[in-house]
Amino acid sequence: MPVDLDDLDALRRLDRAGALSLVDDYTRQFREAWGRVEQADLAGIPMPDHVLILGTGGGSATAATLLRTYLYDRSEVPIEICQAYQPPAYLRRTTLVVAVSYSGNTQETLQAYEQAAASGVSAVVITAGGELAARARSYGHPVIHVPGGTPPRMAIGYLFMALLGVFHKLGLAGNTGVELAEQLGELYAVLAEGARRWGTAMPVTDNEAKQLALALRGHIPVVYGLNPNTGAVAERWKRQFGENAKVMAFANLLPDAHHDEAVGWEMERELFGRFFFILLTDDQAPRVLQQRVAATVEVLRERAGGVRVVQARGRGRLARLFSLVHLGDYVSLYLALLRGIDPTPVPMIEHFKAVLSRS
Repeated sequence: MPVDLDDLDALRRLDRAGALSLVDDYTRQFREAWGRVEQADLAGIPMPDHVLILGTGGGSATAATLLRTYLYDRSEVPIEICQAYQPPAYLRRTTLVVAVSYSGNTQETLQAYEQAAASGVSAVVITAGGELAARARSYGHPVIHVPGGTPPRMAIGYLFMALLGVFHKLGLAGNTGVELAEQLGELYAVLAEGARRWGTAMPVTDNEAKQLALALRGHIPVVYGLNPNTGAVAERWKRQFGENAKVMAFANLLPDAHHDEAVGWEMERELFGRFFFILLTDDQAPRVLQQRVAATVEVLRERAGGVRVVQARGRGRLARLFSLVHLGDYVSLYLALLRGIDPTPVPMIEHFKAVLSRS
């Protein structure tokens, strides 16, 4: 049965694994992760001319895309993300491979890592354990261990900060230690403020996350991000709607969607009215992108089932990115609870794995 989002006892009963508590605690997770990365020894890693990150899913791949967004105009080294079973053909000795798997047992990542490692590239592994950690030790690759026991999608702080730490230690993050320390301080503050603003104790009347979840009931979410500012976050929202709320959702980029997908806005009103559009904006984005947001809202408001503009908070890019990630995580969890669903279990993923194992 759906719950009242202001009934804290009902929320706790349905959220049996405590997913909301994990999101409340992001500040601690991000801080702890950075402390672990600072202790990692990467002295033997040569300077690469490009980086290939192996990782898939709502934890590893999302952390990688968020990192690439953060470093978009900072790192002079190209960053590619591989979610396939094999690395691309351009792999060479000057490539740095960073294999990321929270469980350490992700099939695609294990196979791609094995092929990359066998070719003799430099590599770093980020994991909570599993087969990936064992293989890394056999190849002599450094392993950054993150705490286990959390659903991978809720371990975003551990995975992202470990990735950021690798790039920072190797001089690929494009900023000084002082600048990064200031950005991290703001990030922790924004996450703490997000937990206060959007956590369960804040009632619907003052809680943007609860309000948006209520507005989304009965609709299909479509999340638009600005390229490159908030595109990775839009993908995160889509993934979280799937895994947490157990609803289909879609994501795209502006301005790219204006060149093709927007034509689909002309579909039958009775169908198009099922879609609820969320535009993730950033007032530090170029003015031309902000103009596109305004035009998108004007057109969609006449046709779609709903339109909401969500603004990034903070000054630095780290804070702004994760203010939106944090809000989206809360929205997806509240939408699950509104639907009477425990957000943590992922029975369809387990069912799909069982089907795959039979074939």
